[in-house]
Amino acid sequence: MKKQLYQLCFLLAIILILLFMAGCSSVPKFKFAPNPTVNEIDLYTETVYIRNCADFENEKRTPLTEKAPVTGLVFLADQALAEGTGMAVGIPIDLKEKLKAEIEKVYENVLNEKQAEVEKKDLVVPAYSIRIFDVRWIQQCTCSTVAFEMDKNIYTADYSYKLEYPILDQTLQMACTA
Repeated sequence: MKKQLYQLCFLLAIILILLFMAGCSSVPKFKFAPNPTVNEIDLYTETVYIRNCADFENEKRTPLTEKAPVTGLVFLADQALAEGTGMAVGIPIDLKEKLKAEIEKVYENVLNEKQAEVEKKDLVVPAYSIRIFDVRWIQQCTCSTVAFEMDKNIYTADYSYKLEYPILDQTLQMACTA
């Protein structure tokens, strides 16, 4: 009987410790606002020159991503607003990094899909020629808010996720000269 009582106490102690650890977890809860605003803008056009003057028979293929990789960046406000009071408070650096990581996870599929789409495109230069490619850079900016818990209060912060990717715009071909 005494042995069973010790085993029961031991199990209860483990359960209490686990519950305490779960309640004191440093991983805050995040909630993203539905229907973010999405804007697309042209950033700039880049000119890429590729020569294939040494080969008289074979075309030269260069993946577009080698010359122009797809990138995704998260920008998070330095301050958040307290729910109810509207008071602005600074977001601690460690929490800000966790929030950015969560935002990146949300948009990971968007980045991967765009990267896969761009990876299918090659810059092709026929044998014994030069091609000049105009690569247009597009920025797709998704703006929204994220709600999170900090110090037993709910706060909301603005964020933007900027996806920058290339589009092959124009090509000009020239013959190689001696």
